Amino acid sequence: MFMDRDNHGMSDQKLSDGIVALSPLRLDEAGTHLAGEDQQLVRWLTGGPGTLEGVEAYIAHCREQWETRGALRAFGIRFGVEEVLAGTVDLRFEGEGLKAGQVNVAYGVYPLWRGRGLAARAVDLVCRYAAGQGATCAVIKVEPENPASGRVARKAGFTFVGQIREQDGTVYDRYERPLLLGQLEQTVELVGDIVGPELVGTYLHGSSVLGGLCPASDLDVLVVTQASLGESQRRSLVKGLLEISGLTPEVRPVELTVVVQSDVRPWRFPPIGDFLWGEWLREDSLAGSIPQPEPIPDLALVLTVLLAGDRPLTGPRPAEVLAPVPHADLLRASVGDVPELLAKLDEDTRNVLLTLARIWSTLVTGEIRAKDDAADWALARLPVEHRPVLEHARDLYRTCHYQDETWSEQLRSQVRPHVDAVLARINPLAQKALGR
Repeated sequence: MFMDRDNHGMSDQKLSDGIVALSPLRLDEAGTHLAGEDQQLVRWLTGGPGTLEGVEAYIAHCREQWETRGALRAFGIRFGVEEVLAGTVDLRFEGEGLKAGQVNVAYGVYPLWRGRGLAARAVDLVCRYAAGQGATCAVIKVEPENPASGRVARKAGFTFVGQIREQDGTVYDRYERPLLLGQLEQTVELVGDIVGPELVGTYLHGSSVLGGLCPASDLDVLVVTQASLGESQRRSLVKGLLEISGLTPEVRPVELTVVVQSDVRPWRFPPIGDFLWGEWLREDSLAGSIPQPEPIPDLALVLTVLLAGDRPLTGPRPAEVLAPVPHADLLRASVGDVPELLAKLDEDTRNVLLTLARIWSTLVTGEIRAKDDAADWALARLPVEHRPVLEHARDLYRTCHYQDETWSEQLRSQVRPHVDAVLARINPLAQKALGR
């Protein structure tokens, strides 16, 4: 049985990330909701054309569920200063196929508002709400013929876990997202407590904003401060991150980057990072090593993704505090990763292959893709004999944790020829990008 932890009434329940706001549907919005209904919403969400009376009855039921603290939590998705109703998202804490602690998420955006990333933001907000209500896992069920909904799920941090068939015979792709109440929130709280009034903002980047978290993806957080961290602040951050971060199916690795605003705005290359910590530094940290300020060319990629993703956790929107990265510096940073990547080929094969594919893709298109999307792009352009290792790396990335990763001897023998083939395409593009 779902146990409601919310002490607030229906009328004052509101969620917001600064871009999208969520609050319970109102009866006077029935006409707006009905006007936003199209064939896609009918097919994938409601199951049949609505009527004004039917919509009013549904909203009345949703309001009753709020008032009685039932298992349904239905929100209107609102956008803009006037908080115009742009769609709906709901949580069901009980239902077919849900175990204790699991909550089902369903969403729909009206045609006028599609393509703006509102659905993924709304899903992320209700997942945080659900975690606060005691849920431990969010579930999204998507019909295989509805790939757009699957993309929303992945962008909101869900992972495909397999296909299911419900009692009525309907087949769904099932996506799940662990609701690790605390991991992201604990990181934000840790930063706020340690940095204090010098904090400008904290921001999501990486897989969380590119294409969605996969099983082994990091939680990537960038912090903008007004001044460089002191030594005691650095030690406190490391101590807290060692407790929050991990490499298990239940605990994701956290990568935390701190930049001083004046070091990156106005922009200069290479940018200075004030603090960088990730799981690869765990052993060094336990031995007493503390991250110090240093040039981090990779920040060109980080900030480009962060600005495009526009996912503030605290503080103003990123465009208000960070300068845009010139395209030439984005390409310089991408190319500069290659020697270091090649040195890690044997120990971190899947990530090296995927990152090389992304570098190639970025050099050609000017866009930074999610690693698996970059692999798809590269596979379409590689000769058949060089595809198997990249296909395997992509599938590993999408489906398993590092400890479950396996490579056959046959695939291992194809890694170096594949890398040589990709480098043969990257190198001339890199020379051109660097003006050589």
